[in-house]
Amino acid sequence: MNRLDKYIYILSCIVLVSGCLNVDEFEEPAVKVARTFHAQMEEHPATKTVLGEKNAEGITPVLWMADDKIGVIPADDTQPYFDPFVNKNSELADTAIFEGAIAPAFDYYSIYPYDKKAILQSDSIIFNLNSVQTYKAGSFDQGAFPMVARAAYDEGGNFDFKNLCGVLEINLTGLEKIKSITFSAERPVSGSFSVNMKYDTYPIIHSYASSSKSITLHCGDGVQLNESTPTPFYFVLPPAEYEKFNLIILTTDGKMMVKQSKKPLDIKRSYIIEAGALAYVEDVAFDLSEIQTANCYVVT
Repeated sequence: MNRLDKYIYILSCIVLVSGCLNVDEFEEPAVKVARTFHAQMEEHPATKTVLGEKNAEGITPVLWMADDKIGVIPADDTQPYFDPFVNKNSELADTAIFEGAIAPAFDYYSIYPYDKKAILQSDSIIFNLNSVQTYKAGSFDQGAFPMVARAAYDEGGNFDFKNLCGVLEINLTGLEKIKSITFSAERPVSGSFSVNMKYDTYPIIHSYASSSKSITLHCGDGVQLNESTPTPFYFVLPPAEYEKFNLIILTTDGKMMVKQSKKPLDIKRSYIIEAGALAYVEDVAFDLSEIQTANCYVVT
């Protein structure tokens, strides 16, 4: 067999072997096209990023911010990750116009806020509730309050967003400067969650075994309390009845206050649950070296 015959023989073997392999064929991603979606929110006391002033009916209006970003994905499950869409309104408003590019589809799902790690699996969106939220005066952290929506593009592409969580308002009085507040419970409050987008009236979220049972509100350089006027601190929490929960309140000078619940806390989807005023009182620190000990025994 000459050299040319050897080459032809080797090439033939490669073709035969590759023909027997089970090689996955990947489709080229669909070409993205420009899309515009209109977004509005349900009329409830708590929604999204910015809380306005309460009206005569006691309802707190909520507003889209100019730089808000949502994630949009085709509902046919042809791609796992969301495409970003940005609000084009330049002012605070109760409606928004989001623009971006995405693969053509008849129906779309959306989630707020946009998260490049959020995915769609069989009509369920898997997303993350941050274990750390940032204090914002008179409101909750931008992007901390998740929502989802569905839209048919041939019907105008209107997203009617539904809230996924509720809000706990803690009101503190005192003379201290608060550094952070940690909420911990016997059920998950942060980490990975999922929501089935085939919901009927409103969506319900579900946690995973890996989800965390605590969440911390960081207050930057500190929030100064007032002795007579309560200062509100907002926690975004999954809807649930929390039989027991703890609050760990830290000050900028290293002091700490721990409070345990005396009754269940019922967090409702889309509502602010306002707690009564709580006066900050530092926990007493014991110096064990100054306490007389009882007799010690060795147990064998």
